[in-house]
Amino acid sequence: MTNGPGEWIRRYRAAPEAVAQVVCLPHAGGSANYYRRLATALYPAAEVLVVQYPGRLDRINDPCIGDFAELTERTMAAIRPHLDRPVALFGHSMGALLGYELAKRLETDGTAPLALFASGARPPSWPLPHTRTRRPTRS
Repeated sequence: MTNGPGEWIRRYRAAPEAVAQVVCLPHAGGSANYYRRLATALYPAAEVLVVQYPGRLDRINDPCIGDFAELTERTMAAIRPHLDRPVALFGHSMGALLGYELAKRLETDGTAPLALFASGARPPSWPLPHTRTRRPTRS
């Protein structure tokens, strides 16, 4: 398991024979531990890599990142060296948004993910609630 001080990636069950990897991206207040059971469930068919954001659990002393563009850049830099097989991305809530940005970057780099699984987030094509046209109320 990659789990040193300041490390971004958690690998709970190494699966070197797996044909694919799944990179999991937690929600904003979440930690990598949430995906431990998923790593066990997918073993040995897929190897699960989980991002541990700064400011969480064993990275509590690492400063949090408040800028989404910076989080995207730093996450991309953290996962890139670990991607040695086809990859799928799974993100929940903020992790889904991050997964979408990472998928676009991987696609631009010529290594598009096999899939992006996004839970707990609106599709990018949907307008935000405050931008929808509201119907006039009746008096």
